[in-house]
Amino acid sequence: MGPTLSRHPEICYIGEPDYIWQEALGCQLNDVLLRKDATRQLKISIHKRIADLADIENAEVILEKSPSNCFRIPFLVEVFPNAKFIHLIRDGSEVALSASKEWSASSSNALDSKDIRELNIYKRFIRTIIEEGEFKNRFNSFSDFKYFPLYTLKLINFFRRQFLGNDVISWGPKFPGIRQVKKNFSLLETCAIQWERSVLAAENAFFSLESNKVCRLYYEDFIEEPIQCLLEISDFLSLATDEETLEKISSSVVNRNTSKWESVLNLEQQNAILNQISFTIKRLGYN
Repeated sequence: MGPTLSRHPEICYIGEPDYIWQEALGCQLNDVLLRKDATRQLKISIHKRIADLADIENAEVILEKSPSNCFRIPFLVEVFPNAKFIHLIRDGSEVALSASKEWSASSSNALDSKDIRELNIYKRFIRTIIEEGEFKNRFNSFSDFKYFPLYTLKLINFFRRQFLGNDVISWGPKFPGIRQVKKNFSLLETCAIQWERSVLAAENAFFSLESNKVCRLYYEDFIEEPIQCLLEISDFLSLATDEETLEKISSSVVNRNTSKWESVLNLEQQNAILNQISFTIKRLGYN
């Protein structure tokens, strides 16, 4: 959804800049940040990084879409008191299938953009380092270099997944205990649990927020009726919209199969997923 919304003239989209949160996360093994972690110095640092990264001169809204944000909503509210949250919910079974491909790099769409994947290995390697590295933003002060070994390890693991398909290396939001879960469950089950922990963490945090701070949308609705969902988002963010703008933005939305897992996975794999997350799926309104 992020790239789609970036087409709105009043939105400044900054993607998933993990380095913005690295100073707060330090070397911990999960993505959880609490309200108490938002020290005065961290607030100043994060605001400065975003201001340096974003072209905020003409933007009404700065949009950031790191999936790991679901584990740090109280922290984000403390850092950005005026923040609003769009929770895009998707069928956990479908997410488990999609995420498993990213973990193992078994999808042609995994880990790289299409133009990078079409390059030869050498050019692909260099281009990925340049684009994924984002060195200018990642290391903009001397203190940032203390995280260089950690980031180097992340980059190595990225290439291990990309070229070797190593599903032992975690991908996506890191909840507490994710490594132990991967040891005890299959990759599909782990991805299903990862989805459930992420969704529940976000929903539990939203209970303490005012209703006008949260907009819940379903991915399947967004694919089927993008203009209607975009109208809802525009109203939620108090953005000006007209028919031409909506048509332009929605033109990038591709209508795709949202139940691929039922045809791709065998019955045993389907049941393995549902055994882990069926209650949450039903709670969210899926059959």
